Amino acid sequence: FVFPVLDLYRIMLLLPFVQSIYSKFESGLEALIKILGCMSKNSPDTNILVGTRALTNLFYGNSSLYLAIEKRSLVFEALNNLPDSFFEKPNIRQAVITLLLNYGGKFLDQPKETREHGSKQAMTILLKILNHEKDNKNNIFRAFVTIGNLILGNSQLKMEVKGDLLKVTQRLYSEVAQESDSKYKDVYSELSALLN
Repeated sequence: FVFPVLDLYRIMLLLPFVQSIYSKFESGLEALIKILGCMSKNSPDTNILVGTRALTNLFYGNSSLYLAIEKRSLVFEALNNLPDSFFEKPNIRQAVITLLLNYGGKFLDQPKETREHGSKQAMTILLKILNHEKDNKNNIFRAFVTIGNLILGNSQLKMEVKGDLLKVTQRLYSEVAQESDSKYKDVYSELSALLN
């Protein structure tokens, strides 16, 4: 019965009145821990998928967003503890990449220490996921934007993962290079410029 309850909660996170739960940090933290508790390595795929989407919906309100940023280590630890086999599933990859895209965008507005630490944690998970990505064009585009956000103004992280990023982005770009939509080429060009 966890899945339907988690899915309803995911939808409820989009409603303004639910933000009152997150305006009290302790209540919001309790709710976050419950979501993460549904996302263990023994959880069914549906719980991982909907739990990740619920975490993504935390970015829709100021109070829940604050909690998502402040307690990002709990979120990243839960994702990092998932077995690689979960990331072989396209829907789970898409959900996690979308969550990391949200974090990457919000880290740009954070103080340097938060941005650098959070970006490093997010990049670790993203690289783990991208080892399984093959040909999902939306995931590839989102991953490229996420990588750009995570390394922008973060020269230490860029130097630490540059070799891995060059390999993975070249491999992924080869999957979308023939697309008529220029957005793939544009984002890859910008990303290549950032990496060099």
